[in-house]
Amino acid sequence: TWNSQEAGTGGATGGRIAPRNPQTDSHCARRRQRNRRRQGRPGKAVGIKGERMDTENLLTLIAPYHSTVELRAAADRPAIAVPVDDLYAVMQTLHDLTELKFDLFVAHTAIDRIEENRFELVYILSSTVHGHTIYVTANIARENPVAPSMVSLWPTAEWQEREAYDLIGILYDNHPD
Repeated sequence: TWNSQEAGTGGATGGRIAPRNPQTDSHCARRRQRNRRRQGRPGKAVGIKGERMDTENLLTLIAPYHSTVELRAAADRPAIAVPVDDLYAVMQTLHDLTELKFDLFVAHTAIDRIEENRFELVYILSSTVHGHTIYVTANIARENPVAPSMVSLWPTAEWQEREAYDLIGILYDNHPD
């Protein structure tokens, strides 16, 4: 029979519901300890002169390639605003530039800014190589909601772009569907 005292539940005070397993418990403890160490150290990443990537460092790296990129005002994390005409070129730079290497397409959505008569595209990109994340936004006119597709850079963009089309009506040039 199962005995709560042997399992270490501590009775009414709560605790474990299963008997202790030294093999599993030590593995979990090692993983927790490793994660705590990782949280305390700065990322491998980068940017300029070994500094942690922030919006200004990011913009410094992108500026020689794209002069139309702007810092997002009042953003609490690295974020840039890009004209929709330059969106694909900027995204390709973010994807391909070795110092940035945004290889993970985290999310994409569109916001209907009714009072401003426009849509705002929002992309969240992350670098698994360097450990930094960026938000990229682009505004498009409500009358002609067409944006370039990012599927050729990040295949996972296909489903998220289709969702933006279905929900808001954004059209994507060169989208496979």
